[in-house]
Amino acid sequence: MPLNEELIQETLNLARHLSSTCDDCELTMIQLRTVLFVAKHGVVKSVDIAKEFLITSATVTPQIDNLTQNGWLKRTFNKNDRRVIDISLTKRAKQDLPLQVKKVVEANKWIFDILSKKEKKLFLSTLKKVHKNAHTLPHDTIKG
Repeated sequence: MPLNEELIQETLNLARHLSSTCDDCELTMIQLRTVLFVAKHGVVKSVDIAKEFLITSATVTPQIDNLTQNGWLKRTFNKNDRRVIDISLTKRAKQDLPLQVKKVVEANKWIFDILSKKEKKLFLSTLKKVHKNAHTLPHDTIKG
């Protein structure tokens, strides 16, 4: 199997595994990464989420609907332009997000136990480098 194909396949396999290992978590991994993105940026728009995760705004809408209905995110009209809807964390999300992250880490940390501290740092550095590159490629033209 060509190296790039194997890299993609193993990355997908790991992502699937991480998505299925936290039975005690309230949020799916996709929901968690969305909530973490909003937490990092404070106030975002649907198009910001779409661009970050390379998906369409139409795909983001049901996800935001679900997170809003479950009390994690809130939508408010932008004060400067009422046509624009801002997305931010709810009070509940601000309180409960650290526990959700802790649960995910606890449920998955064993996966990396085979790595030394040096290997973990190298793996993290490589992941960050690949992620940064993914946001600079020509396919990063998702329209909202």
